[in-house]
Amino acid sequence: LDPFLTEERKLMAKKKNIYKLEDIIPLLTEEQLNVASGMIKDAVFMEKQLAKLRDTIEEEGVSENYQYGSKQTAAMTSYLQIQKQYGVIVRYLTDLIPTNATKKNNDELLEFLRAN
Repeated sequence: LDPFLTEERKLMAKKKNIYKLEDIIPLLTEEQLNVASGMIKDAVFMEKQLAKLRDTIEEEGVSENYQYGSKQTAAMTSYLQIQKQYGVIVRYLTDLIPTNATKKNNDELLEFLRAN
């Protein structure tokens, strides 16, 4: 991938307030990190599990066929459940980000867009 496109996607994602865990952690204060440390550990665990489940889903597919129909695989069901909880945690952590940190990221994006 073109490094420019990758960087541009990161900046656009931040503009839309879509953060990944590695983007959120540096923006939190030490006190916020202490409060949210358990959630961060859970989110890291969930990221690993989601990656494993994605591999399984790619191999097995999203559904199993039975004599009278089909249903989601156990991997797909687990993936959707974990993904939902992961989203809740990341949204909570995103809400902890100080307003001035978000403003700084938006300012950096505007500078980037003006320069290009």
